[in-house]
Formats: sequence, structure tokens, C-alpha cells
Amino acid sequence: MKVTIRNTAFVLLSFVITYFIADYFSQKYFIKTNFNGCVNCHDEMTGFEESHSPEIVGCNACHLGNPNTTNKDFAHKGMILIPGNLTDASKTCGVVDCHPGIPERVNSSLMNTMSGVISVNRFTFDELEKPEGHFNVKDLTQSNADNHNRNLCASCHLGNEKTEWGAINELSRGGGCNACHLHYSNEAIQQLNLYKKTKDKSKKIKDFENQIVLPRVHPNLSLKISNNNCFGCHSRSGRISTNYEGWFETLKSWDDVKGNTEYRLLMDGRVFQKTKDDVHHKAGMECIDCHVSMEIMGDGNIYQHMEEAAKVQCIYCHSKETHSVSYAELDFETKKIVDLRNLKKENTEYLVTEKNKIPLINTFVNRRNEKYLLTKNSNKKLTLNEPKAICIEGKAHQRLSCSSCHTEWVSHCVGCHTEYDPNLEGYDLLDNKDIVGSWNETPSNFYFDYPVLGIRKEKSG
Repeated sequence: MKVTIRNTAFVLLSFVITYFIADYFSQKYFIKTNFNGCVNCHDEMTGFEESHSPEIVGCNACHLGNPNTTNKDFAHKGMILIPGNLTDASKTCGVVDCHPGIPERVNSSLMNTMSGVISVNRFTFDELEKPEGHFNVKDLTQSNADNHNRNLCASCHLGNEKTEWGAINELSRGGGCNACHLHYSNEAIQQLNLYKKTKDKSKKIKDFENQIVLPRVHPNLSLKISNNNCFGCHSRSGRISTNYEGWFETLKSWDDVKGNTEYRLLMDGRVFQKTKDDVHHKAGMECIDCHVSMEIMGDGNIYQHMEEAAKVQCIYCHSKETHSVSYAELDFETKKIVDLRNLKKENTEYLVTEKNKIPLINTFVNRRNEKYLLTKNSNKKLTLNEPKAICIEGKAHQRLSCSSCHTEWVSHCVGCHTEYDPNLEGYDLLDNKDIVGSWNETPSNFYFDYPVLGIRKEKSG
């Protein structure tokens, strides 16, 4: 009898130890097995990019859970419904066999920390002597400056979690990897809406649970990043997304201009008027045709301000000089992106940035020293012109940035104002909760005109 008890205890102990070891390693690795219990219920799921298909990585690579059972409760234990948020990206996207190191880079990037926004805001409120230092939005206090950010700005960082299913749109903020890489087809949206409708109905009608219609089309994760992915955050503040596409903000009511194609209503209720778009937008270029992964996802370094982190300048494409590398010289990450985008071309090299020698993978120079760019999503070929002589002759123009002359207009909001109201019902964008006492933003007198030029001190002395 004692032997039986001892043996039983040993078996139970072994099971417990094995469970915890498996649980520990499941946070760092995913194990692709020939058995995938998920497909028992989700067998008709389509819509995946090949590299993220269940046949390649399974379902648990992204969603965790337990794929080795057909029991719903066991299968869904520990499951992540919306993978890709930075809170769990190291367990999903960033595991050893997928994209190791990327979540850590994104976490330390300005797209997540908002360091420059925080320091300049604190400097403006006289809470810093200089707008310098390394800061992180997750560490905001309850000071006047930090509450100003909490009320008006703090949702626009990649660490802000995506908590609801659905496509990225103008109202989207954050979402980690999803912010750029998540894409819903029209069919995927229709399937999701049908699932939500039947799911809600099941809560109201007894025995309706078996009639819930599970989605059959999955959103995909890919490199096909459009301007829509950037628009949510970058149509506010500096309004670079709207400026680039040729829209400036107005105070008009949509009821007054509805039907007029010169105006556009955003999902947040703001009304914009059409004007001239950027020459690159007119040529068919999107944000990612200039901006590289080492900027957007960070390069592992911690920066104070955007100008330190920026990698790309106009002169890297528009220059009389040529700096380039061959395909064979590309680093592993860049080569992987080139292969996925099918950007390997015969008898050509890739232009690189003068600083840091970062390859611009959609720019090329051939043996005749002809330079061109291929747009990443539409594969449109554009000639890269050298700067005109007037741009580079004389000392005066050498001290000017390209935008000094080539920016045709910028938005001006002379009467815009923020004011704190201790009785105003507001929202804490960092803690995601309702509050009483909030900063309120009031717009006034929008117009567009030439930019204001100034002198920027770049060196001491």
C-alpha cells in the first residue's frame, strides 16, 4: 500500500514539474506539432499570409493556449485573443523562432516612450530646466505637465493596448505590432461583424450559443503597411499625415459642406479642406517608402528626441554622390525584408544612408549610375533626381534644410488653446479611466500658409 502511494505521489510530482517546465518554456518558444486541436473548431479559417499560416507556425505561435487538446476549456487556457500588444509581444511575436529582439527595440523606441513629447511639455510647464533627458510615457506622474499629456496626448504610443477586434482605422491608437502589420480584408471585416452579432444574440437568447457563427476569414499580418496605419496618431498635433496628403483642418461644420468633394470628414468629427499635396504623395509614394524599420521600430538605442532617431534625409536619394551596398552585403534583417518584398534586382545595388549606412531597400542604382525608387506597395518605378545646381551652390543654401524651400505650406492654428478645468469630466489616456478635472483643448482660426523659418543651433560655440 505504501509503495502504491509513493508511486502515485511520484507520478503526480512528475506531472506538476513537467507542467511548470512546459509552461515556462512556452513563454519563450512555441512548439509546432503535427497535431493542431484548434482546427477542430476553426478548420475553414483562411486569409493568412503564408509566413503566418497555421501550416507554418500553427495557431499557438501567436495566440498561445494549448493546441494539443480538442477540449475547448483546456485549449483556451492562457490564450491571448489579440496578440501583438507590447505587453505580450515577447511571448508571441518576439520568441526565438520568430522575431527575437524586435519587441525590445520597439519598447525602447520613441514611438513607444514619447520621450521628446514628455521633456518638451515639462520644459514648457517649467518642470524641467532644459527639454532634455530620457523619459517614458508609462512613468508619467500627476504633475500639471504630465496630466496635460495624460488628458490630450498619451494614447499615441505603441504600448497603448489594442483591446478590441477589428481593423486599424483613423481612431486607432497604439496596438504594438498590430498598429502597422494587422490588416483586415473586406471579407474578414464582414465575418467579424457577423460573429459579434451572433455572439451578442447568444447572451440574450437561451440555447443560442450553438448558433454563434465563428469567423472563417482571419486578418493577416504582413509588410503591406499603408498610410492608413499611420493616420490615426499622425493626423493630430503636427498633422503630418493630413499635410502630406494635402488636407488642412477647418472649423467648418460637416452639415455645411457635406457633398462638396473639396472637404473631408474624419471619424473623430473634424472637417478638412483639400489643398496641394506633397510632391512625393502626388507621385504615388506612401509613408513607408521613405521611413525604414530602424526608425519606426527603433534600433535598440534610447533617444531623447526625434531628430536623434531619424535615419533618412532627402539627400540620401537626391544627391550627386552615390553610396550603395550589394545584396550580399545586407544584414540578416534587411535581407529578410528584401526577400519578402521581392526587391532583389540583378545588376543593381541599394542606396544607403550616409550616417549609419542603413540600406534603403526600395532604392536602386544600376551600373550606369542611374538611380530609381520602387514604391513598396504598388511597385511603381520613380526616377531619383539629383538636386538642382541652385540647391547646392554657395554657402547660403548649404545652411538651409530642404524643407526651408520645398515646403509649400503648413497648418497654422494661432488661436488654439488648452486650459485646465477642475470640474470638467475628462479621460486619462494612460490609465484608460474617466476622471474629474481635465485639460481641455479649444481650436480657433485655422489657416494654411508658408512655414515660419528660423535658425536651429546644431553645434555648441
